[in-house]
Amino acid sequence: MPLGLYMPEHAALMADQAGQKWRPSNGTEGDLFTSRWCDECVRKMPGLCSILAATMVYEEDSEHYPSEWQHGDDGQPKCAAFEPANT
Repeated sequence: MPLGLYMPEHAALMADQAGQKWRPSNGTEGDLFTSRWCDECVRKMPGLCSILAATMVYEEDSEHYPSEWQHGDDGQPKCAAFEPANT
């Protein structure tokens, strides 16, 4: 599992949102997330994942915004479709 994006104290404040869609608040947060999740995922290979593109096209409240990007049980953002590339 990739490292958490937020400090544990901050993530704990969002634990009640577990399972709900997550969207980066800005480009820097998005870059940190994709470097920890997308860059380490087997789906990064061309044609295997459309999640990242969909997060940039659709608003979080859209039915088309990927549900895979969500708050984890610990409040940390995660990608539920993550498959480690090094396995």
